[in-house]
Amino acid sequence: IDVLVTTSRLKVTRRVLSETDLPMVAKVGTGIDNVDLEAAAELGRTVAYTPGLNALSVAEHAVALLLAVRRNLRPGRLALEDGKWRDEVPSATPVTDTTCGIVGFGNVGRRIAQLLNGFDAEILAYDPYVHDIDTDLTGAELVDFDTVLESVDSLIIGAELTDETRGMIDRDALERLPSHAVLVNPTRGPIVEADALIEALEAGDIAGAGLDVFEEEPLPSDSPLLSFDRVVATPHI
Repeated sequence: IDVLVTTSRLKVTRRVLSETDLPMVAKVGTGIDNVDLEAAAELGRTVAYTPGLNALSVAEHAVALLLAVRRNLRPGRLALEDGKWRDEVPSATPVTDTTCGIVGFGNVGRRIAQLLNGFDAEILAYDPYVHDIDTDLTGAELVDFDTVLESVDSLIIGAELTDETRGMIDRDALERLPSHAVLVNPTRGPIVEADALIEALEAGDIAGAGLDVFEEEPLPSDSPLLSFDRVVATPHI
């Protein structure tokens, strides 16, 4: 073949590249962490991808997860299954007029900010690779990572998976979030350390999480993450 067109479900490893004469890999989607880029460069193989192709879809899903956690959709559904009604469901908390932090302000992060403008939310963004002018159209404020962690009501991951972002939301980061804060991750699972997140939820260090991606995928059906009422999870859709 002349071109391998693939999604993130297929791992294009060094073995695949070295044992074939494949000249080009075309990755459909934003992330290219499933392709061994170092091996591709060494072997002179071209890698193409489609940054921004599904950015709005990811951004919409991020906001949907945020609303689902804040508006207690899962506890409400569980209450119905148990024969309960609204007085036995915890009070919902708003997104409107809150402070939302976005980690990674590229194609996805900027669209999340644009959508949250409709909620009159204050947007704080952390991304060392963008400039103040990049926030002009969204009204976001670029701040450092510490400020984001300590100041937000909701923390939303908009970053891609790199050596820098892998595990950046670790035990220390989660402990520094306000206890009422909600974490939303619609981009790449390994950015958030799963064990640290489970511990933070058990300890009440954060109020809940909306997750479309996970450190281990597919997420096992017996994962502790699925046992929390204030966790809304979807299967990387």
